[in-house]
Amino acid sequence: MSQQSQNQQANSQQANSEQVNSQQSNSQQSNNPLLMKERFYLEILKRGGKLPPGATLSSAALLEAGSTTLATATAPLPSTPPAPSPRDRVNPYESFGSTKTFSPEQEALWESNRKKREEKEKEQEKPTRKPANPSRSRPTPAFTDKRRRHLVSVPLDRYEMTAPVWVARCPSGNGLLPTGLSMLVGDPGSGKSTLIRALVSCLSTGEGIFQVDKPTSTLFLAWEDDISSGILPHVVACGGDASRVHMLREVRDDRGETSLWTPTPDNIELLKEYLQVNPEVRLVVVDVLSSMLAMGGIDSAGAEEVRRVLDPLHRLGQETGVAVLLVHHQNKRVGDKALTRVAGSVQVTGTARLVWLLANDPDNPSLRKLAAVKSNLPGRSQGFTFREIPTDRDEFFKRAQSLGLKAPESLPECLLRRLEVVDTAPTSVEDLLAPASKTIQEDCEHWLKTALAAHAGEVNSGELKQMAITDGIGERLLEAAKSHLRQIGLIHYEKRSGSWWIISSTHKEIAMASEVFDD
Repeated sequence: MSQQSQNQQANSQQANSEQVNSQQSNSQQSNNPLLMKERFYLEILKRGGKLPPGATLSSAALLEAGSTTLATATAPLPSTPPAPSPRDRVNPYESFGSTKTFSPEQEALWESNRKKREEKEKEQEKPTRKPANPSRSRPTPAFTDKRRRHLVSVPLDRYEMTAPVWVARCPSGNGLLPTGLSMLVGDPGSGKSTLIRALVSCLSTGEGIFQVDKPTSTLFLAWEDDISSGILPHVVACGGDASRVHMLREVRDDRGETSLWTPTPDNIELLKEYLQVNPEVRLVVVDVLSSMLAMGGIDSAGAEEVRRVLDPLHRLGQETGVAVLLVHHQNKRVGDKALTRVAGSVQVTGTARLVWLLANDPDNPSLRKLAAVKSNLPGRSQGFTFREIPTDRDEFFKRAQSLGLKAPESLPECLLRRLEVVDTAPTSVEDLLAPASKTIQEDCEHWLKTALAAHAGEVNSGELKQMAITDGIGERLLEAAKSHLRQIGLIHYEKRSGSWWIISSTHKEIAMASEVFDD
């Protein structure tokens, strides 16, 4: 072989080896994923820039960069990365790199949070409707509602004639409690509680001074008096069956959680379901109305708020055949008409079908008279006159024992009382109110003149008030009597080391004293 051929063969072998080496280097470079990053970092260093935090270079890349860029490349990196911008949100479940993994529960939680966030954003994008006026009974329809509406009328001959349904009747045979809403109004101490407990007792046994068809049950929604020391012994003393008198305590759900019953639409619907399940309940007593309204946070002087509570109760009574009796107080406006004497809004009496007034007899304070103030029922409802008489203690304890109750011996006599009908003749409401208020005013003025005359014609204001309280005269009545006597010039007021009320004239003082003490 010639020398030339040998040289050509050697050159070809060398080229083949270089090609293999280049292929191996290219394969190594292609297998190395950081090669492109290193070239990018080297380009940054050549142009005088700084590497980003966390960037690293291999030894070969550092040798290629040179001594100038080597110092920059090997410069110490900051110990802590800069804090992200407050507006940047970091996904705690997002994985950066193949070394960090999360459980399926964490990924499912992130996915659910993402869906909730998207749904919330969609809800915010929807156009909002203006809420209806809460003072109206029905919501205001939207302007986009294009449904056509029409009126529906029913001719009168389609209805069925029915007579008024009475749950209880007066001793005279006239109606006392119709189905629906009724009201009993009276001043404190007029005998409202005694009358109600006597009525409840008659309903529980089917016997007594009131006429009922059969024994029925009663439900109390609210009450002022204590159950154990007030309502229970009084019902037994009136001859009632305590097992047929129920007290509404609370509202309980399926989980056993309890809440106070308030006159909300949902709770009234629960009351309707209760009455449908317990048809033996024919009377629902609210004693007193102000307590029930206070439980619902309702102002008794607000007409619309009161109607939103009383109208559903009235419909409930008519649909279930139950009498709903509201016990209410009178206001202090002496001399007004009977309907305006009812405390609170006029809508309180406007909703009721029948309103009863209970007051003391002006001629005999030991008697109580019941008169109808308002009635939208056929005929004229007539009241009656009654009085309270004591119940025999031995008979009371025997009855309590027969009912399985243990009565203490220390029960006061005021609880052991029952009703006795004195007269069934009707009473006029005007005759019941006006003379009573006039008599009370005259009695208070007579007491004031007597007290002043007995103390030499002048009494300190504080002592006079204490004397009035001792004799059972309220502060309002005392102020009214002083104002009237002052207007007519019989007494006057002086301020000297305290306030004093003095008879205006010595002659009047002497004449009054002689008149008072001669009587």
